[in-house]
Amino acid sequence: MCDVLVETFSASAPTLCPDFRFTATSAGRSRGVICGLYPSAHVPTTNANVAEQLHAWPEAISKLDARRDAKGVNADGDDWGDASACTTVPLESQAKLQVCVEQEYPLADWSWLELAVVAQARTDMDPFNYQNPDGALGESVLGRIQACAQSVFDYQQRTHQYMVLIFADTARLVYIDRAGMVVTTAFKYATDGDALVKFLWCFARMSPADRGHDPTAERLDPDSAESQKMRERASRYSGPDDYVTQLFKDSLVPDWPWYSLSLWDENDAERKERRFLVGKPHVTTGGLVGQATQGYVALDRDDPYGRLLYLKDTWRALHPDIAKEGATLKFLVENHVRHIPTVECHGDLCQSTVSQECRLAHGFDLSVDVCPIKRLEHCRLVVKEVGMPLETFKSAYDLLIALTCCLRAHADAYKLGILHNGISPGNILLVPDPEEPGEWIGMLHGWGSAKKTTQTIPVARQPDRTVSQALPNLIVAYDPYNA
Repeated sequence: MCDVLVETFSASAPTLCPDFRFTATSAGRSRGVICGLYPSAHVPTTNANVAEQLHAWPEAISKLDARRDAKGVNADGDDWGDASACTTVPLESQAKLQVCVEQEYPLADWSWLELAVVAQARTDMDPFNYQNPDGALGESVLGRIQACAQSVFDYQQRTHQYMVLIFADTARLVYIDRAGMVVTTAFKYATDGDALVKFLWCFARMSPADRGHDPTAERLDPDSAESQKMRERASRYSGPDDYVTQLFKDSLVPDWPWYSLSLWDENDAERKERRFLVGKPHVTTGGLVGQATQGYVALDRDDPYGRLLYLKDTWRALHPDIAKEGATLKFLVENHVRHIPTVECHGDLCQSTVSQECRLAHGFDLSVDVCPIKRLEHCRLVVKEVGMPLETFKSAYDLLIALTCCLRAHADAYKLGILHNGISPGNILLVPDPEEPGEWIGMLHGWGSAKKTTQTIPVARQPDRTVSQALPNLIVAYDPYNA
């Protein structure tokens, strides 16, 4: 079906989308084939070796095709089958066969995909049509849609994205940001295609920011001066103890886009712009919606030979009773709280989610205490310390010391009237002990949900994040009937 869509869209692409091109790509074995709109200069192409690989295993490919035909799998490739089931193929060759199957189409380039077009051959596969009898099938398709959107968010610096869904002769348009997903009613694009044509025409003429690209993030050319600065800094690795430089070096993955990320420092009276160079994030929280935190080892663009820093890119909940993490840390540091990060700079980016606003059309109250969909604000925080995950501890002594340090940090904060309100293993990091070389201590991160002990709030600020997940699980285990 994707081939038909590509042929149809491509015929009108010069008029509708003059700077873009439609193409069908493989999204991997679990997600089949996806049609996408790409910038004309960055259209994925078939690997030169794929044709040779396909001809090298004719028997295996024919067996795999026979299995797919027998199962009635549609041309979208919702189930590519299992290459290992072709028992006549030697084990050492099965990996090559899998590559052949996945690259029957060129692999999707998530870092350049502008608009995903997810197509299914039947209308009963529409996950947003709640009249469909097969809910499990719709749920599977929804998972595929979410996985494609997540891949775009992972590879690109995006505030939001659009998507086109095709179910046989009907279509839906989708808007996705970090607060949720907005989906249009289904329409017959074959007989009433004005909506789809108008959308594509407008989409191709939107600014990059309106299409969803973060204007505070500049994608770096591999040959740019900034990219060269990053490679030079990574080459200054001084040995096994220089774990920060090693983390930065590991983040410079050639097939992952590198960015210059900006923020306007709220600690500076003039709101000075700071720019930081980053590669692949080494910490991600995952999930299509929510805080979507990504952690980077970052290089200050204006100090390329200086200290490497930790940059946290996240979407915080906008609530009058939730302080900015940077402001909370600044207050704690000024009051000499031990074992917490030292703020280099922080600031909101004047980018907030809008999908929650669509609930107005359905008569829901959008007050922060009632609306279940939170408004989120994009922000960045840069701290001086780069830590290692708690699970990398080398001895029980290191683990005990790390936990003790975090207890001290929270005790100090509590005396100042601050509760962390989100302690979990992911927020406890290991950092070198500045007083004892070769030793490690703990540092308590993740103060974005902190609250004042003097606050009296009638309802939970964020009911879905009031406590760490482990605590509700324990409550259910001990008292399942009243949990």
